[in-house]
Amino acid sequence: MKGIGSPWNSLDHAVHVWRERLDCPEDERDRFQAWLSPDEKERAARFRFARDRDAYIVARGRLRQILSGYLDRMPTGIRFTYSPAGKPGLEPGPETADIQFNLAHSRRRAVYAVTRNRRVGVDLEYRDLRAARTIADGFFAPAEKAGYDRLPPEVRETAFFLWWTRKEAFLKALGGGLSIPLDQFEVSLAPGEPAALHGTGWDLAEAERWRLVDLEVERDYAGALAVEGRDWELIYRSGQGEEKL
Repeated sequence: MKGIGSPWNSLDHAVHVWRERLDCPEDERDRFQAWLSPDEKERAARFRFARDRDAYIVARGRLRQILSGYLDRMPTGIRFTYSPAGKPGLEPGPETADIQFNLAHSRRRAVYAVTRNRRVGVDLEYRDLRAARTIADGFFAPAEKAGYDRLPPEVRETAFFLWWTRKEAFLKALGGGLSIPLDQFEVSLAPGEPAALHGTGWDLAEAERWRLVDLEVERDYAGALAVEGRDWELIYRSGQGEEKL
């Protein structure tokens, strides 16, 4: 994948989002596994089910493949660091200090976001409504729950996954994980309403610092992107080219 992400200035005012499949031929999965670091291989071995282990291996292998194009480095030469909450980043160095990325995967799909000099978070969820009501009751901010309850029943499933992925993407961008309660910030959730951070309980100006975007993903999935700043454009990337949105 050398050359598809370079040069650096292609990321100055852009966020690249990669949409990838996690089902792949066995020989390709074996190649991805060979690229992983010892700690990644150890984590893969801890998965109870083979499908989860394989999804993790491919997701991490594709991450290394994507980043290698931006860094002009072999996938095996990429080193990761982790925040206390587990958010991955690149080991500091002259080539890597500015690049920021995040990834999410669900079932057999994954999304990756790559940018420069700005915090970024991405989330992807397979649409499964069984736990939606319980989650909504426990984690909605009061204004969100009131808005959710006013929605017609036929749009609540869509609204829930808009809310959930927007929340998760913002949390992942902050890097604090679930140490930040979900009811301490509000996002838009009504179908047709633009993705947005409406406010936080810790800083009235925080909403102005972030832009949220719903991702175009397959029918049975929902995805969202949270990015620090507003002076950027979203570009979907693949090995075949790019598409600005």
